Amino acid sequence: MKNKHKLWYIGYIVSAILVPIILFTDFPKTADIGLLILMSIIFSISHTQLMHNRMMKNDIDYKVNVMDERNISIKEKSWKYHEYDYYGTIRYSNSYIYFL
Repeated sequence: MKNKHKLWYIGYIVSAILVPIILFTDFPKTADIGLLILMSIIFSISHTQLMHNRMMKNDIDYKVNVMDERNISIKEKSWKYHEYDYYGTIRYSNSYIYFL
């Protein structure tokens, strides 16, 4: 499990490698923009996963809140329930059925 969490550090390394490639190569501007978007996506996913893992390990309140949200979403998906909204639609197990 610990090696799985350390895998996310590769995203920081890849992002750090992409920065000099963007700065010191003569790619067209569209390629530079594409590499910049790729770098920001890789960095943000890695950072988010590492912070999530760190918070799950260290912060008890965060862990309880995350686990509660997951349990609620699992229960909502498994239960069959009817719910009417303002426009006269029936919400039945996360799909809308329109009626006249």
